[in-house]
Amino acid sequence: MGINLSKVSNSIRGLINRNDLSLQDVDKINTLMQQVNNILFHNPTLKFQVFHDCTILEGLEAFRSETECILKIWNDFEVLSAGNYANKQFAEIYGFFKYVDPEIIYERVVSHFESLSMDIKEQFVRVRKGYLFINEKLDYRDNDYSLIKQHVDVMCNRVEDYKWLYNRLGDWRSRVILNEIITYWFRFDLDRLWNLQENIFPEYYDVDLISCNSEEVFVDLGAYIGDSTINFIDAFGTYKRIYSYELAPGTYKQLEANLSGIANITLKNKGVGDRNETIYIEDTELEVGNSIARKGNCPVELVTLDDDIDEPVTCIKMDIEGAEKEALCGARNHIINEKPKLLICAYHIPEDIFDIPRIITDMRDDYKLYLRYDGKPGLIWPCDYVLYAI
Repeated sequence: MGINLSKVSNSIRGLINRNDLSLQDVDKINTLMQQVNNILFHNPTLKFQVFHDCTILEGLEAFRSETECILKIWNDFEVLSAGNYANKQFAEIYGFFKYVDPEIIYERVVSHFESLSMDIKEQFVRVRKGYLFINEKLDYRDNDYSLIKQHVDVMCNRVEDYKWLYNRLGDWRSRVILNEIITYWFRFDLDRLWNLQENIFPEYYDVDLISCNSEEVFVDLGAYIGDSTINFIDAFGTYKRIYSYELAPGTYKQLEANLSGIANITLKNKGVGDRNETIYIEDTELEVGNSIARKGNCPVELVTLDDDIDEPVTCIKMDIEGAEKEALCGARNHIINEKPKLLICAYHIPEDIFDIPRIITDMRDDYKLYLRYDGKPGLIWPCDYVLYAI
């Protein structure tokens, strides 16, 4: 930290409690607070600080009250950052988004992005073409930084959810992954992102976290051409039944071809959500990222998992292009009554990393939560991170 926080806090408290607090004392306190705020929160003032006219009693008392509030924030920061590297990183991220003005944060991140190499900036201009779930832009040529604005807004509005999730995660590996994903949203450090990648196990199936047996009823939502179903069989071997869902008719044909001959498997050309209805998609054959548009050239059936599967299920994997929250709600009875293992992609919408754990734990508060990052080499945006609820 580079500063004795307790010593500075005691010094300020000694000054602020003086009956004869002078304007020189006020200036000294302000200088010390700006120095510490810069170290802790990367900004000299916190977003709630205002000018106080300390030449009058009301202004002086307001200044005292504000200073006491800041001292408490420092103390809370010291408590949050106690321990290992992950806690220190968490406290820094949490404090920055909780106490610094969002406009200042946005300007800082944009300035940092503009300082990156031309090659990196050009890659981000094209980011939406390679990541179909990204709707906003990061285009320095058009001065369009809506992707940065989106993520600043998410973190500033959901900072308490970040704290809740950090404390709820079941191991340090998960907490480091959470911190690093959020850090990348604003630092764009490719080396750190690539160092985060792990490909020890098949995607979705970390066998250090989950185990499956011959009684498993596995549901693969977003089965694509069958690769995630085959990986499940390779990882665990035996099972009772598999249900594989793929909503795009063109992709479903390849799914059928790839999984033909596999025993005890039910293939479904359906989407899964929170209601039963007919919806429309743009059916781009064999392309990852078919999404529910509710308009398009191809009608498909949308069902709830509660209505579509009668038997108890034991494990559900979801990678359905941003419809994960609706699908969880449509599987509410299965989740409450059977507590299946949940392997849920949480990256398609920025808020999903906070919303999905809340939805799950609101249904059952006895789930343990973990986060794993299965990003592929060379990716420039963090995706393929999976929330495990076990």
